[in-house]
Amino acid sequence: MSAAPGAAGMERLVEDYGERAFQFAYRLTGNADDAKELVQEAFYKVLRNWEGYDHSQPLENWFFTILRHLFLDGLKRF
Repeated sequence: MSAAPGAAGMERLVEDYGERAFQFAYRLTGNADDAKELVQEAFYKVLRNWEGYDHSQPLENWFFTILRHLFLDGLKRF
């Protein structure tokens, strides 16, 4: 397992996935504010759970799975 990414690593992650993550989240939520909040939570969850990431798998797949699951978990609350 590798250590969680530092500030530079997280900045790179946001640069690499931020816009596509927002677009994906917007399609899910239909609302810009909700999409921004969802993306922010996904990045936070990636950072919190970095030790659980299987580095043999694409980071993009893991990240977007987290994003989708956060959205679905939010739907279950209603």
